[in-house]
Amino acid sequence: MMKLIYSLLCDKPVPTWLVRVPEGTHFFTQDYSSDLPIELLGCQFRGVPLSKLGTVLSTGIDVEPSDSVIFSSDIQKVSEYGEWPKLLLALEASHLKCTFMEMDSTIADKELATLFETYPTKRTSRDGTRIWLSRMSSEDRRIAPDYEVNYAKWIPGDAINALKAALICYRPEDEEELKSAVRSFAQES
Repeated sequence: MMKLIYSLLCDKPVPTWLVRVPEGTHFFTQDYSSDLPIELLGCQFRGVPLSKLGTVLSTGIDVEPSDSVIFSSDIQKVSEYGEWPKLLLALEASHLKCTFMEMDSTIADKELATLFETYPTKRTSRDGTRIWLSRMSSEDRRIAPDYEVNYAKWIPGDAINALKAALICYRPEDEEELKSAVRSFAQES
């Protein structure tokens, strides 16, 4: 099996790596995860379009505002989505917070009102004994079930502190597209 080839593109504001993967790769496998630099082990990853590189390097994340709900997971899961070349964000797990809180419905009104400032969406269990608060929109179908629990996060504070590295992943067959994207980014900067 071919290993991933990491080349450091720049180290400010965060390490940004070019990661060459074997030709024909569609997503990372467990074997590739073991190739990660040791400082990225334990990170949560988020895949975003390469066109978001400028926003990521200036704010630490691809969403605005930077405390919006994001979805993250391990590198294998996030590499399944999106087009090549891919921009994968390595996020320090300790800076990510769950988008929900679950509590007993007997919570004091004053405490509940305070929590609403951070978690504005409320769902009540069918039997009325539990309350689920979320940062996700009330219309979002992913609220409360496993998807929110497993993947939805948010970054309180400055998102640049959560960004451990940016990985620009490409296959040999993506080199021309990568060069074009890098030229566009350089012209915008």
